[in-house]
Amino acid sequence: MEKEILIQKWLSNELSSSELDLFKKLPEAASYQRITDAAKLFKDESYDVSTEYNKLNAIIEQKRMTTNNQSNSGDAIPLFAKFKPYMQIAAVLVLGLAIYYGPFYDNMKTIKTAENQKTVTLPDASLVALNNSSQIRYKKSDFKNKRIVNLVGEAEFDVKEGSVFEVVTWTGVISDLQGTKFNVKQRANSFEIIAKEGEVTFTYKGKVVRLPAGKKLNIIDGKIIESKPKLA
Repeated sequence: MEKEILIQKWLSNELSSSELDLFKKLPEAASYQRITDAAKLFKDESYDVSTEYNKLNAIIEQKRMTTNNQSNSGDAIPLFAKFKPYMQIAAVLVLGLAIYYGPFYDNMKTIKTAENQKTVTLPDASLVALNNSSQIRYKKSDFKNKRIVNLVGEAEFDVKEGSVFEVVTWTGVISDLQGTKFNVKQRANSFEIIAKEGEVTFTYKGKVVRLPAGKKLNIIDGKIIESKPKLA
């Protein structure tokens, strides 16, 4: 399969398992993955990640069509020249993120776990029980007034009452106002929320779902499935 098509399908999250294995073997794969990992760990409406990826996707599609036309006409394109534009795009994106978000990240607190678990007290006295292989990130200044936590992995939140509390994940945003307790689990192929105390809302692809205590929500094949969690 052509490299351009692999990259295009990766951008739109349409790769099959076998195609994903091929994509990971590309020389540029690690660079592209670092860009997406950086983008997913912040929430800032001043930068529209979807728009930027659509721009990149359009460039790849245009390049693919040009390459096909030149191939049909018998013109050969050197491998380096063929993919140089993509490397330039990646370099620009990385540099742009570093310059634009440098001050933003200087004010960010990041907490990671490897094989261990960790309980974290946030500036508003809310508690986060962070599971293994997980990470949270939040803005240190003015946290009590703008309570936003970025989560990768799994954590249980025990939220104090106050301003709106948001947990931002790759899949959607969990919001709370009254003080709640809930668990969020997001791994490579699964997403789950369990409301334990109070009520939270979950925003997914423009749809808002209310989740009261004693309810569980899963995303399966892009669909929202609500149920009752099994008792331990």
